[in-house]
Amino acid sequence: MTVGDLGKLRKEFAEKVVGPYLEEVVLDLCRLIAPKYPPGLYTGRPGADRWDRGDDGKGGDILDLASEVVLKLWEEEQVEWIHEQAETIDDFRGLVGFHVQRALFARLETTTVDNLRRRAKDLLAEDPFIPTTPPEHLGDETKYTMGGALSTEPWRAEEPFAEAVRRVALIRPLKSHAAQERNPRVYNDRGPSSLEACLAAMASVYTEGFDIKEFEEVLEKVLAHYFASNLELHEAVDEEGRRAGAADMDGGLEITSVDPVGDQVTLDELAKEVVAGLSEEGRLIARCKLAGMSDAKVGDLLGYSRATARERWQGVKEELAGALDGLEERQVLGVGKQINYLLAAGWENKDG
Repeated sequence: MTVGDLGKLRKEFAEKVVGPYLEEVVLDLCRLIAPKYPPGLYTGRPGADRWDRGDDGKGGDILDLASEVVLKLWEEEQVEWIHEQAETIDDFRGLVGFHVQRALFARLETTTVDNLRRRAKDLLAEDPFIPTTPPEHLGDETKYTMGGALSTEPWRAEEPFAEAVRRVALIRPLKSHAAQERNPRVYNDRGPSSLEACLAAMASVYTEGFDIKEFEEVLEKVLAHYFASNLELHEAVDEEGRRAGAADMDGGLEITSVDPVGDQVTLDELAKEVVAGLSEEGRLIARCKLAGMSDAKVGDLLGYSRATARERWQGVKEELAGALDGLEERQVLGVGKQINYLLAAGWENKDG
């Protein structure tokens, strides 16, 4: 039985924006979606073999996730947008479900980067890295340099952060599927393609020193594709509301592989360029479709037929494919994740 009454949700929104009935709908969706994801990775309890549903009334993993989603919906002012777009309770639940997935992806990314951060601090305490702070004052703000000759490799980006992202991105992570491991290692500690090599790349850019927080920020950009392996872009379905599952890419993004050395922007920057290249209508169509809205609903929203809506969506997909053509698969996954986030957050072109 579907939990939710659109009229009741709209009344609650008009009175208090976020209230207990919205929380009930979010909780129901979390109970449906969360168990599809490995609990050892997504609950914050390494080694957990099940999701605690909180059926005893004492909270639990599902309730924690629901509270997290509701808070994000309020902080990012997404509740109003969802009400504007949803014409049925299925529309409403599909859009909220998309935000449940976003919260889950963010949890995986944070956990893995935290593990890398801890291992990086151990490596930085040894040669060839040199702390610029006395040992008794070491901490997260400690700057590290590296002994030996400085790199003479020319920069390809205009500022240090983008150049650090570019150089670290050239170091291949281990072949691994983040969704299938409890704690993905991502890199070995030492060797040609290792966490130590990533730190050396940082030192080659930040010759006056870098701190662990700066390294963490670079990793979050570089490894976007690693976590995007979990991302499922759902196509909306026929008018009867049957879900077609993950979007098949026939007629969608077909990307060839090239050498990524020439990349001069971070994944986020490229995603912003791609989204900025879409028309306002194109961004709205992409946002609706990736959130699970059918062609018929998109057509009703924008004032044209289902066939026209399908045709416009196909045009948006072709435009995205053209913008991403020439990237490696890992880069396409990373940029695709950021595009999804930008659209879901109601991105606007502030330069135009």
